[in-house]
Amino acid sequence: MEIVSVKVYFNLYLIVMTENDNDFSGTQRNRREKVKARREMLAKYYFDLSKLMAAALVITNFSLLTEAEMTWWVLLRLVVGLIMTGVFALLGYRLLTY
Repeated sequence: MEIVSVKVYFNLYLIVMTENDNDFSGTQRNRREKVKARREMLAKYYFDLSKLMAAALVITNFSLLTEAEMTWWVLLRLVVGLIMTGVFALLGYRLLTY
């Protein structure tokens, strides 16, 4: 449910951004190129967030699992990090292929 609402939100964002273009020099092709460039930038942003989640939550918690005792808090952060990494990577992928 939540991924669908995020998808709708970003589709609306892209529509609003294309409607707010004030340069009237553009043809339909220029607008498509702008939308494509914006989608690529947004996808890169989500891929970067995915990398940050992987580094911040997953890798650091793996090191905690090997050094210290395994607690529920470390496991919870590990699972949340894996889920958020996957969600952000999926959003970036969907933006590139949509």
